[in-house]
Amino acid sequence: MIQLPENFNRVGVAFSGGKDSAVLLHLLKNHDPSVAVVALHVNHGVRSQESCKAECDFVRSFCDEQGVSLCEKTLSLEKDAGENTLRKARYLVLAEMAQTEGLQVVALGHHRQDQTESFLMHMLRGADLRGLSPMKDDFQREGMRFMRPLLGWSPEMLSQYAEKMQLKHFEDPTNRENHYRRNKLRNQIIPKLEDYHSGCSERIAELSEAMGELLEWRDGEYEKAFAQMNWHKNAKGELLVSRKLLQDKPLVLLREWAYRFLSEKSGGTAQVNRGHVHQLVDFIHNGAPGYHPTLFPGRLQVRAQKRKMVFFTLSDNSD
Repeated sequence: MIQLPENFNRVGVAFSGGKDSAVLLHLLKNHDPSVAVVALHVNHGVRSQESCKAECDFVRSFCDEQGVSLCEKTLSLEKDAGENTLRKARYLVLAEMAQTEGLQVVALGHHRQDQTESFLMHMLRGADLRGLSPMKDDFQREGMRFMRPLLGWSPEMLSQYAEKMQLKHFEDPTNRENHYRRNKLRNQIIPKLEDYHSGCSERIAELSEAMGELLEWRDGEYEKAFAQMNWHKNAKGELLVSRKLLQDKPLVLLREWAYRFLSEKSGGTAQVNRGHVHQLVDFIHNGAPGYHPTLFPGRLQVRAQKRKMVFFTLSDNSD
């Protein structure tokens, strides 16, 4: 029912005690007796002591019943920590625990509706094609390999399996609260979309997968289109490239180049947004000879010439 890479003998499961991770833990525990399964439980420490204790007690009881080893870690995060802060901390701790336990991979319980939720969240915040592609079923983060074996499972399939196997699970009371955007999307918006058009959640998940296929094609075309850029560095240390070479590229590929180039020059993607990409592309196509009126992330200065585009990173003490 699920697939794991061959030659894996120690696998971790990110186990919250919820239905999704309970099903995943049970599936992997019974997948192959030669594979050791370890449950990894992260208590973020942002809920009430009573709720955290109830969850931890359930997790320990469930693992004991299933005969699964358990590794636990409690964090000390601020009570009002945002979703991104919680997610980053969780991945970091899961990777640390997995490495300590000598695990080869950590399995996550994300499923079909999580694809839908992620697509809608990214779409509503104005993500580009990359942001609208589906969650990866196999990826590296914090030096550890992660997998999502349940991405093809719907919530109904998970419920049916849990009922058939008589699996108990812990209901996190905060899942019913709409303080976090994902909860509000899950509890309020998606049900209304389903009322408007039954089955739309599945259609959205399929659209996300199609976006992933399109992204894979685009990346292949990008590598071919920008295989040779013929950069030149002048005596001032400025980088020059043919303006026509850039102008002749398909717009979707030029925008991807601009995103990657700006990310590289600014030390990462965090500072680069769609506005920066569109400004640079527009300047390449339409800018009059001279400097762009503003600096790009990483203090990158861009100058247009008739035949060349010139790029130079200003030092922190430059005017």
